[in-house]
Amino acid sequence: MSCYAIVRPLHRSLLITTPPLAARPHKLASFHSSIPHHGPPSVKHQLLRMAELQQKVSAVNSKSQKEHIISTFPDLRELLEQMYHPKHRTHLASGSMRKYISAYPLPCSHKALPRSLNQLFDLLASRQVTGNKAKDIVWAFLQENSVGTNGHLYETFERLLDRNLVAGFGANTLKNIDWGDQLPQMRPIRSTATTPPPLQTDIPPVASPAPSSTPTSRPPKKSHSLEKFTCALGKSIEPPFKELAKFPRWYASRKLDGVRVITFVDFLLPPSGKPQVISTQFLSRNGNPFNALSKLAAELEHLISFPQLTDWLSHDPVVIEDRGEEGVVKRLVLDGEVCILRPRAEGVKGEGEVDYVEDFQSVVGEVRRLGHDIENPAYFLFDVIPFAEFEAGTALPAPLGKTFGERVEDIIALVSYLKERTGGGVVRELEQWEVNGKEDVEDKVGRAAERGWEGLIIRADKPYNGKRSSDLRKFKRWQDAEYVVKSIDTGKMRLAVDGVFGEHLACANVWIEHKGTPVSVGSGFSAEQRLAYAKDPELIVGKEITVEYFSESEATDRPGKMSLRFPRVKAVYDGKRDI
Repeated sequence: MSCYAIVRPLHRSLLITTPPLAARPHKLASFHSSIPHHGPPSVKHQLLRMAELQQKVSAVNSKSQKEHIISTFPDLRELLEQMYHPKHRTHLASGSMRKYISAYPLPCSHKALPRSLNQLFDLLASRQVTGNKAKDIVWAFLQENSVGTNGHLYETFERLLDRNLVAGFGANTLKNIDWGDQLPQMRPIRSTATTPPPLQTDIPPVASPAPSSTPTSRPPKKSHSLEKFTCALGKSIEPPFKELAKFPRWYASRKLDGVRVITFVDFLLPPSGKPQVISTQFLSRNGNPFNALSKLAAELEHLISFPQLTDWLSHDPVVIEDRGEEGVVKRLVLDGEVCILRPRAEGVKGEGEVDYVEDFQSVVGEVRRLGHDIENPAYFLFDVIPFAEFEAGTALPAPLGKTFGERVEDIIALVSYLKERTGGGVVRELEQWEVNGKEDVEDKVGRAAERGWEGLIIRADKPYNGKRSSDLRKFKRWQDAEYVVKSIDTGKMRLAVDGVFGEHLACANVWIEHKGTPVSVGSGFSAEQRLAYAKDPELIVGKEITVEYFSESEATDRPGKMSLRFPRVKAVYDGKRDI
């Protein structure tokens, strides 16, 4: 029998009778001076220090006072920056953890447990363990470190798990802290599509190191950071497409139902010989890394022999890194959409190579998964941009400043080359049709409707514009938006589980709120999702979902209030949408 099925009476002193941390007086201020600071910190010591920090910072309102107090806790710097990093998630909520402990007061025996809080949160973030296994490892970790029976320490741990100390500061405050270079900078969150990050095995010392006579190396003034950037975004357009009359030449393409992926390929350009690919990074338009695209990375390795590459990079004035005699590093930016494709249903017209339909749920679920590769990704390329223009967010003077039509020619050449070298597969051309006026667009709209496409993307034949603008227009037959799930309804449903139909308790629908009106959404869930959400509503309640709908309509029972016509769930996110 699995140890998760062993249920014993719970000693509830931890979770029921312990008063809230803020309601109890603590004498934590003297703790720091009473413990000698040498060797790696214990988990209890870190939690006591974190509780002390929370108590002191929450007692003041001034931002500068908060920053000063935080700066006096350099031993907590790495843990704080890990916890508040915008791309770090534990994928486990304190409420869910408490329910697990109530059900299973004695954790299983584990051969190896994380040795520190940093390692534990790294493990949870990597999703190498999930569900009850992750909860049991956390519970065993807390018991191993004598935290499980200590009320105020456990509450501090819960705040770390939820990434909220309730102390009136966050990631932006931490960026302004003057740590005096006592500890390393925030550990970067990986943005390469390779293997998942390993657990950190070295625990930083608590004590600040003595000042060194060796000068600290400083990063270059121009860092070309990937944490913040903008990219081309479009504005909606509706028939009769009058806005297109403002510019004479446009290109239309199919609107794909995938995930936007910005690709940075860094090349080392030696004084002589071929370029070398030194890194490939896949990011969302918000700068979040994608981890399951190693097959795309492998195909892009062949660009080192692409005839136009050296010419493109030599015209780009931005040098990412100067490596002296080795050469310089330059970056090429590709913009496209990653899709997972499945055969089109019978009776719906296809069109040669586009005789497929995109599986949006699958690509959203797989593209960010650590330790996983999408088996057959399709990367539809719709722009090739010099990094100098991408970084500037606008076109630059010649020899840069190509119009979109000229960049389409570059895309065709690049995709054709990769197809010849690799036999085709991952990188694909997204066909662009030149349209002149609304009559041409109406024709493409008819084609989109006939073939069941999501819509059209229409681009002006202009130089690059790296922000939301009227140069890029999107027409969608269906609308979609993000909503937070407020609650769910469950009931008996006839579902196919492992190929066998039967009656099961399942999630019948979820409730969202659209412009103040409750809206029920019952379509779009798989049988597995319906069963999982009925068993544990916390898997979806409070989470953000994308809801696709045909149009707004007046709520039948609330005159003057707007609801949604034919809503269906398109994607479920672990927290807020970040891709």
